[in-house]
Amino acid sequence: MDLSGLTDDQLLQLIQAAMAETVLRGEAIAYAANQTVSDAAQELRDRVAKAEATGRAATARSTSSYEASDKAALIQSLIESSFFATYRYDQFGISIWEKRGEVRVYIQQSFVGDPWKFAYFHTGNAWSSPRTMDSADGSTATSLIPLCKAICERHIPGFKCYSNDLKKASPDPQALEFYRQAINKVHPTI
Repeated sequence: MDLSGLTDDQLLQLIQAAMAETVLRGEAIAYAANQTVSDAAQELRDRVAKAEATGRAATARSTSSYEASDKAALIQSLIESSFFATYRYDQFGISIWEKRGEVRVYIQQSFVGDPWKFAYFHTGNAWSSPRTMDSADGSTATSLIPLCKAICERHIPGFKCYSNDLKKASPDPQALEFYRQAINKVHPTI
């Protein structure tokens, strides 16, 4: 393009028009670039959130599956122990109770008016020494102390399981061995 025939005024107007066009195009390009970066960042945030949610769901499934297997192992170890033979066919529950620092384990019959019950005082209180049992069946109660202690070491207050948990999952082999070892720490009373 030959610009030699243009006056200074015309040349100045042409330069101003070219500059204005450059500025307009630059703003549009900058806007498009910013929008592309923003869209890519949102897509990345969405992918990360989806991956985290998938990971949490998988962890929750594996954790709940492990908890069910652990509960089944606890019930299995208890019902196969000889000292619990009198109670093994009853429906029962095991729970860790805690209030103001006092921790207890209850093993008790479910769904009956006057249930059998074992209360293990892990921390003790004003009336019961730490690591003692309260029950009408003294020999079984004494035999349950090592198992109840192991339950407190393995689980936190609020833990609950029931005899029918054995139907919900297969016992975890490592947990089953843990509970069996706890039961075998029992020293027979004479």
